[in-house]
Amino acid sequence: MIPEFNRHGLLPPGIWECSKEQIAERFCWNPLRSTLFKNLNTFLSTEWRQANIECPILINGSFVRNIPSPSDIDTILDMSHTESDETLALAIAVRLRHDAIKSDLRVDVWVNYPRCSDDFIKIFQQIGTKAAAELRMSSTYPKGILRILP
Repeated sequence: MIPEFNRHGLLPPGIWECSKEQIAERFCWNPLRSTLFKNLNTFLSTEWRQANIECPILINGSFVRNIPSPSDIDTILDMSHTESDETLALAIAVRLRHDAIKSDLRVDVWVNYPRCSDDFIKIFQQIGTKAAAELRMSSTYPKGILRILP
């Protein structure tokens, strides 16, 4: 279930599990948002699913804020519990194609991987510098993210 926005237009802190249908219903209220979500589904159904690796997918960033024009749709592929040659190869491929994926689809995709020093799930549960500047708040202010149910 996706909770209501707080007074800052953010999801309350936590990882909120939801279906793709719930995300579409709640966050695709204009053509730009619908296009971004369609682009995410394109990424997930082509490059990502062709690798046939199952892992949690989380959604973050301006797309899950109460703003009409998000710049992109931030996505985390959480491979932190699936270390194998196949997942390592996919993590590297996604990292190498990061800029092209973002340019082509406006999907800003990040990979949580056991050998990666960054924990994007933890990092993305704070508003970050861009939103902090817009909201005039600390970049470490806690906020929620979405986890897509399989």
